[in-house]
Amino acid sequence: MIYAFSHGVEMFCTESKDNCDCYDHVYIMKSGRKYVLDIEGCDCIETVCDIENEAEVRPTYVSRTVFDLIIDGLDKNGFKRCKVDIY
Repeated sequence: MIYAFSHGVEMFCTESKDNCDCYDHVYIMKSGRKYVLDIEGCDCIETVCDIENEAEVRPTYVSRTVFDLIIDGLDKNGFKRCKVDIY
């Protein structure tokens, strides 16, 4: 499945804390200063479609430490977490 975003998006992923068969993803929309955190969302590294730039974006895999630092940094820099139901 490919998700679509309408604002330039950056993505990062890491192995889930609780389920080694799943990945956690963060989708960062810089222009809207928002992000979506998808915990144990899927069992593969998913690409998304950046509608604004008409391109597929593949997430960058990072360690759990770096992933947690990214989330912490987003919160500290005023990014708003969006809760989105992804089916």
